[in-house]
Amino acid sequence: MSTGRSAEEGCPASSLKPYLSLTLALECIVSSWRHCAEGLPDDASDKEEVRCFFELKFGKVVDAVLAKNDGILLTLHRRRGQLSMHFDGLHARFIRTNRGERRMQKFEQKLEALDQRIRQLKRQKFFKTKLAFVTFSEEASYVKCLDASPRGWVARLFMKPEDQFRGMFPYTVTPAPAPSDVMFENLDVSETSRFWRRCAIGLVTLTLLVVSFSTIAFLATEKRRLLTSTDMNEEALALAIGGPGGGVFGTNASRLLASPTFGGVTLPEDFKGTDAFESVCRAELAACEVTYSEPGLLTLMSWGSFLTLMPVSDAMSATEKGVKVKTVVKEIADCGVTQERCSPARAEAADRRGCHACYCAGLTYHTITTTAIHAGGERSVDSFSDLQLSTLREQCDGFLEKPAFGDTVLIVATITAVTIINALLKVVIKSISAFERHVSFISLQSNIAEKVFMAQFLNTAVLLIVVNAAIPELTRGISSPFVRDVLFHGNHRDFDQMWYKDIGGPLMITMLINTMAPIATLFGLELIAAFSRCWGRCTAWTQKRLDDAYTAGIHVLSC
Repeated sequence: MSTGRSAEEGCPASSLKPYLSLTLALECIVSSWRHCAEGLPDDASDKEEVRCFFELKFGKVVDAVLAKNDGILLTLHRRRGQLSMHFDGLHARFIRTNRGERRMQKFEQKLEALDQRIRQLKRQKFFKTKLAFVTFSEEASYVKCLDASPRGWVARLFMKPEDQFRGMFPYTVTPAPAPSDVMFENLDVSETSRFWRRCAIGLVTLTLLVVSFSTIAFLATEKRRLLTSTDMNEEALALAIGGPGGGVFGTNASRLLASPTFGGVTLPEDFKGTDAFESVCRAELAACEVTYSEPGLLTLMSWGSFLTLMPVSDAMSATEKGVKVKTVVKEIADCGVTQERCSPARAEAADRRGCHACYCAGLTYHTITTTAIHAGGERSVDSFSDLQLSTLREQCDGFLEKPAFGDTVLIVATITAVTIINALLKVVIKSISAFERHVSFISLQSNIAEKVFMAQFLNTAVLLIVVNAAIPELTRGISSPFVRDVLFHGNHRDFDQMWYKDIGGPLMITMLINTMAPIATLFGLELIAAFSRCWGRCTAWTQKRLDDAYTAGIHVLSC
């Protein structure tokens, strides 16, 4: 790119005026409709010609800068500058310590190779002028130039010859970005190339979104399965109902051992809780109803049904019943552990130690008879609503199978998966977006911000709906197992109280993490910068390295 200088020589038929403090930039893109390519003519290498053209037509021009398709040359110069700074550090260190001569020689060879390549490019390649950055001294000239610019290819086609550059090149004027915002190394990329680059990056981004979405959906499904599991510890149930060693439910060896803990209970290989517990627990639960009933209040806890209360005299509100049910269930559970935990009013409950275990076994192993809706032999728990599942897990927590270590790790990974995957997507998107070769730094950061927003929106908001919503009608007839069993196959039909408990709470935690993570990152970077300043005072061998240690980096909004 050719460098500009302040115009001191006047153009024909123009008068010099004092410069105003207001300077506005225009990006003047001159194209030949005959060649269907944007850019100045190949031989338009004289910036004075461009400056005088716009000054004569629109008003005083402060400066004109030509930008050429020398992106590869700029890239090589930037790389050479980085190597040169590194070489300066090695040279300063060598002067002070007389060490590192071999590394200096390697960097000298790299610099020489780069210089050789730069010289070859300058000799062999003719760099064409692509853009002209014109700065006017007055806002009126800036506006006049914008108004005179043709809009679209039809307007350029019918542009008068006297208004065209050199009388034969229609031009288009658009507001120019700040010079520091322009990525000059990308100006030589054609719009066609940039279009296909965007398509390729868009396809890669879409693939990343699908992969990340599927991964988080799978983890969320596994988490829901683990957290809503109603699998009971059959050994613990057998111990609580049958007594030490599992009683009638255990093997002969287990009964002889008579272990007081469920870890020492061994059940037969063909043991089935659906058949074994029912025959014993139906009569036990009938006796438990009598034990835990009170004057004027009947307690009903038949096999396979949730505990309910029936007031005989005074009516009870739904809230009062709910509170009383929780109190009775807690009392039943306490009495099932030890007699000392029973209240004095439940003295006869000492003979009913298996009430809680039978109650939970009935909720879990009760089977449905053949109906128009359900096939015979199905467990009723498989058709429980999310509220019923939550109630079962709350009332029978002591008999539920505890998650294994791997399941616990999976649950923790699922909770943090959204934040981690979104952070990784941000890094990957930032890396691949540069391949699109944007003209300006702002355009690049806007593109990154749009992709990151879409990724976080899909993985945070949309994912929670499609994974946890119970709307199987939407996926009916789809043969894909992933779509049929994961998407819209959750537990929530509406945004009710259970949704806010199971989904809304974790969502708020995720959003809190997403909000605090950038702040925590900046705080961590500030600590690193403080350490870097201390370290730089001791290790910087050049003034440039010392300046870098005390200079803050560029603040990027898309990050």
